[in-house]
Amino acid sequence: MPEHADRAFLEEMLAPLGGVSIRRMFGGLGLFRDGLMFGLSPRGVLDLKPAPEETASFANEGGAPFSCAAAQAAARAQARLRAGRKAA
Repeated sequence: MPEHADRAFLEEMLAPLGGVSIRRMFGGLGLFRDGLMFGLSPRGVLDLKPAPEETASFANEGGAPFSCAAAQAAARAQARLRAGRKAA
C-alpha cells in the first residue's frame, strides 16, 4: 500500500483521539501524541506501544509483541524481492 494511503487510513482511524500527528520516519510513519511516539507503521503494519496494564488486552485481540528479529527478516525478504525484480 502506498504511504499516502497508509497515512490517510491512519488519520481517519486515529481522528477520534485528537491531537495525533503522523511523521515519516524509519521507512514508515511514526505516530505521536503530546510529543510522545506511541506507534510506528512500516510497510502497512501497525506497531503500537501499549501501557504495561494494556498488554493483556492487546494479546486477547490477537496482538503479538514486537520482535526486532521478525521485522529484520521481513525487511530482508523485501530486499530480496526488490533485488530479484527485473528493471522495466
